[in-house]
Amino acid sequence: MRAQLTVEKGEALPARYELTPGEAITLGRSRNNNIVLRDEHASRQHAQVRCEKDAWLIQDLGTLNGTYVNGERIAEPRPLEHGHVIGIADMRLRFCDVEAPVPRPSTVDATDTIYLANHLAAQYQFMINAASAADPQDMVARMLDTILDRTGASLVGFLNLDPDHPVPKLIVPKAVDVDKELSRHITQRVKETGKRVWLAAGGEGPCDSVAHFADALCIPLPAEGGPLGAVHVYNERRPLSPREVQFCEVVAGFAASNLGRLRLLRILSAENSRLREHSDLSTDLVGASPAMEQLRQTIARAAGTDATVLIQGESGVGKELVANALHRASARRHGPFVVANCGAFTESLIDSQLFGHVKGAFTNAVTNHAGYFQQADDGTLFLDEIGDLPFEAQVKLLRAIEGYPFRPVGSTTDIRADVRVVAATNKDLEKAVTAKEFRQDLFFRLRVIVIRVPALREHADDIPALVEHFLSKAGSRRKECSPTAMKRLREYHWPGNVRQLRGVLEHAIAMGDGPVIEPKDLGFIKMPLPDQPASLNLTDVEAWAIRKVLDQVEWNVTQAAHILGIGRDTVGKKMQQYGIVKAT
Repeated sequence: MRAQLTVEKGEALPARYELTPGEAITLGRSRNNNIVLRDEHASRQHAQVRCEKDAWLIQDLGTLNGTYVNGERIAEPRPLEHGHVIGIADMRLRFCDVEAPVPRPSTVDATDTIYLANHLAAQYQFMINAASAADPQDMVARMLDTILDRTGASLVGFLNLDPDHPVPKLIVPKAVDVDKELSRHITQRVKETGKRVWLAAGGEGPCDSVAHFADALCIPLPAEGGPLGAVHVYNERRPLSPREVQFCEVVAGFAASNLGRLRLLRILSAENSRLREHSDLSTDLVGASPAMEQLRQTIARAAGTDATVLIQGESGVGKELVANALHRASARRHGPFVVANCGAFTESLIDSQLFGHVKGAFTNAVTNHAGYFQQADDGTLFLDEIGDLPFEAQVKLLRAIEGYPFRPVGSTTDIRADVRVVAATNKDLEKAVTAKEFRQDLFFRLRVIVIRVPALREHADDIPALVEHFLSKAGSRRKECSPTAMKRLREYHWPGNVRQLRGVLEHAIAMGDGPVIEPKDLGFIKMPLPDQPASLNLTDVEAWAIRKVLDQVEWNVTQAAHILGIGRDTVGKKMQQYGIVKAT
């Protein structure tokens, strides 16, 4: 009647126990048992095995989780036969006569089936919860809670490994000391190899802060280019089972793909907002003049770097078109192109507009909001009219441009965004710096690369091509411009630049008659008469006066400067500014 119990699954001391007729032994978690079970779901004294009348019996000792024989829970003492499998929590022990070979199990273990079903249910529930996570931090928190609940670990934590998209260190339950518990040594091993480290499986010797744990597991969150983070699972009471490790790996793998989804969703959301707000934006730089060719060459050179760019030019010359062309030619062309008009910022909400806010940060903050820097992550942020940015906000902008992390309004977590900044202005920022209206350090940081967009009068030869472009975009039957009307368009000095030209053509299409645009259709454009300027606008008056004097002195610039009371160089600059050239 000699028999033995052999542990086939789980951890127990001893792993094999010889049963002697006439004795009674106990199994449980307490050290006082004959067989000590290392499973936290086992009771301190869980079951008894004894010999009665030449038969071995097993009896449950009134436990909550029960004792099973071949997958069937027992309510009364049950005789054990050769090959029977005893199930206690996640443990499996086989009973056999020492003389007989141990047969392979021929029945399905119902306890295993139940355990597997619970694992699958937990994974399914996590997938549902993760799909509704509002942000990466929320998603990571749900992952840790799921692992803690299913494994019964002493603590579960997360360390970020993606410096471009940081998620703060998190640990559950919150009562533990975060700084002392998560092993940086094991994290580094996971980062280098991209594979799990499991102490119970011989993956690493005891080290630093995990030496006193019965088991420690570290799993990477896989992604292209390297792990996004590392999940730590530590248990003080017992080693983790292979099934628990597998569960953690499945959950971590799904979490990693979900983090990628949240990042892509943020990029697509920003791009969608840009397209909605700027859907009528033409991304074509029209014209073949030397000035436009030089502009294209400058854009091509600047696009090959990630340096900050400052675009200068008068209002209406197309600075946003240049920024868009720069983005599309760069390595960031697959990322978002986000436009922020600094002149439209609300002074009390600048921080929220630039860096975002969290729900409840202030009145009417009913949801989390991603600021312009978050929206432009992996792409380009175009700061239009940067000269209008309030002085108080400039230092915060400088830090963000330098790559420092920023904190959304009301948040306790820093965020870092990978953004290329392109700024534009029609102001003289050097004068603004001298007048203490613009920070000098921000000015120097912005003007790493300077692109000057020429005024329309500086490349008047492109006006016919621009006219054809805008008329084709209008989709109107009026797609031609008479020679007389074209002559007037080319002779006008265009203080409003390309934007004004587009508006004039739209007016002509809407208000004119017939298929051809005539001079009378050009609306408010009035060519200067010999004895008066086009209007009382100071720009028109100055341009008219210079033309008038030059005509009187037969285009002798020195004599014209003497009559106008200004220097000869100044006259030359004004002629270039207003596109004043001698008729041939």
